Amino acid sequence: MTAIGTQSAPFLDLQYSTNSGGLLNPGIYLTDTDQSNQLSNLGSALNSLFDTDLETLFSNAQLSIQGVSSGSISPDVYTVNSTGDQPLPTTNGLSHPALQFKGKNNGLELNVFSPLGLCTLTFDNNGTATPISGQLDDTTLTFDTALPADTNIVVGMYVSGAGVDPNNTTVTSITRDGSNNITGVRISGKETGKPSPSQYGFSKIPGVFMTSGAMVFANAGVFAYFGSYTGDDKTVVLNLQNQLVSALNRGVANTAPSSGAGGYSSKYWGTQTNWYPSNTTQNLFSLFMHTGTVSAGSDVIPIFIQAAGSTTCARGTTMGQAYGFAYDENAGPVPPAPQGQPEVPSKFDPLPSGANVLTITLGAWS
Repeated sequence: MTAIGTQSAPFLDLQYSTNSGGLLNPGIYLTDTDQSNQLSNLGSALNSLFDTDLETLFSNAQLSIQGVSSGSISPDVYTVNSTGDQPLPTTNGLSHPALQFKGKNNGLELNVFSPLGLCTLTFDNNGTATPISGQLDDTTLTFDTALPADTNIVVGMYVSGAGVDPNNTTVTSITRDGSNNITGVRISGKETGKPSPSQYGFSKIPGVFMTSGAMVFANAGVFAYFGSYTGDDKTVVLNLQNQLVSALNRGVANTAPSSGAGGYSSKYWGTQTNWYPSNTTQNLFSLFMHTGTVSAGSDVIPIFIQAAGSTTCARGTTMGQAYGFAYDENAGPVPPAPQGQPEVPSKFDPLPSGANVLTITLGAWS
């Protein structure tokens, strides 16, 4: 990581010393909770690492994505119909910016919502992202520190924390002081007494309380969100989300061409030689998993096995078969992936016949 330069600084926190030490996947790191079920690493720069790229991606009206088939829905090319606010499939009446994709032939419209501004888990405390904490007393939540007036909390947002149901509790009103700073909120539901003070989070959709970075690294939140879609529609929209977040992790989401044959975004994103270019925001943990090696004498041995026909990433380094993130299953995801590329993940279904010897090499990672 250090050899990459300043871009790697936020990833250095993934190294841990407990349980003999190691590296923690950033998706797990950002969603880690303590014994009180409070998020442990909200101060990490990884939480906002992709924000600039997300802003660019979710304003890109030139995307052309090859969608999968599902039941009654045939494969189709989806282009961006809108980048504006779309109603959320919830009962709180809120809307949120989305890439609205429309099928070229089937006319199907599917929304993929942006993770930016969807959840509010911290406030700006003189330039430092600080967890929101407070005391709930029945239906009145008073914050320990008044939040800046422009903190993204609005009536209708769902609430997480001690004494609330994150799938049903919502903000009914907001309390401000003379400087218009937010001192607390009133919430829906029955009187709950006075639970222990805790962190509190706010989200436009129920049950999802994650930072934008956590959603990208963990392939979760809006990238695994089918909302009110069901059946075949659900399969297609989840695949669109898969393609978007995989491209973000691989550093290619905003480097694809803006024109070409239908599905040109998918084709570019699924071409392994385009992955992990230098000087773009990406999942450096995943890059390491695919390209890390062990030096043993004069031998340089990849940490993960290299498949037949293994190719190089955009940095010119040969990639092995590894899971750098949850959706790191294949190049496509299929069907858009160009043909003739090696398998991506390090797994065998089932274990190959005759595999009865394990070789262990001890050496320094490089």
